[in-house]
Amino acid sequence: MLKAFSMNLGGGSITHVELASIKRGLCISWDMGLRKLVIQIDSVTTILLIQVDTSSHPHRMPLKSIRRFLALDWEITIGHVFREGNFVVDYLASLG
Repeated sequence: MLKAFSMNLGGGSITHVELASIKRGLCISWDMGLRKLVIQIDSVTTILLIQVDTSSHPHRMPLKSIRRFLALDWEITIGHVFREGNFVVDYLASLG
């Protein structure tokens, strides 16, 4: 891990929070000049939402923003990690 962040989103669904966090992480990474990135997500549902067409999904706007970032000139790998292996994220979530 090169950088971590926490933020208060004021509530919303778990999917909303995960997508907002991914979008923010992509923005920070791009601004830092990182061009190789590994994203580990503990929600298979969120990964599928990012990978398939969701033009009618309630979270289509953050998904559209995420896809714009993914289309930029960099190398991004998105993978699944079990919640038990994602303890840093759980800790940071408790701070937000």
